[in-house]
Amino acid sequence: MSARIESLDSKDFEAAVELVHKFWTLNSEFEPMIELNQQVVEEIKRNLKVDLNDKEKIILVAKLDQKLVGLIRAEVKSNSFSGSRPMGNIVEFYVVPRYRRVGIGERLLNAVMEKLRERSVDLVTAEFPTQNVVAVGFYEKNLFSPFITVYARKLRT
Repeated sequence: MSARIESLDSKDFEAAVELVHKFWTLNSEFEPMIELNQQVVEEIKRNLKVDLNDKEKIILVAKLDQKLVGLIRAEVKSNSFSGSRPMGNIVEFYVVPRYRRVGIGERLLNAVMEKLRERSVDLVTAEFPTQNVVAVGFYEKNLFSPFITVYARKLRT
C-alpha cells in the first residue's frame, strides 16, 4: 500500500483533527484516567493550529488517494539527561485500523525520526497509556525500549 507521507497542511486540517480525536478516544479506552471533556475537539483544533506554526513540533500525515489514513505528532524539547542535546517525543500517533499492519505506521515513524535526526535529536521517546499493548508491541518491534515510567493518581473523582 503506497501511502504518501507529508507534513500536515491546512487543507487536511479537519481530517487531522478527526484522527487526533480518534487517538485520544482510543487511549481513553486503555486508560480510564484519560477523561475527554465535551470541548476536546475544539482543544485539538487549537493545539494543532498552534503546532502547525511551531518549529519545535512536527506533524506528519499518511495520505492514500487524498484521504488521511495516519498521523504522527512529535516535539523537540530540551533533554536534561544529555545537556544541550535536544530530545524528540512522539505525543500522538494514529493509523486508521483498516490501514494498520501494511507498513504505514512504520513509514510514519521512520519519517518523523528522520525529521528529528535533522534537528540533531539523538533520543526519541513515545507517550502512550501503559495498558496499550498494541503500542508496546509496535514500539518494541521498532527498537524502542522502556525509558521512564510515569505513574498517575487522581486526586478528585
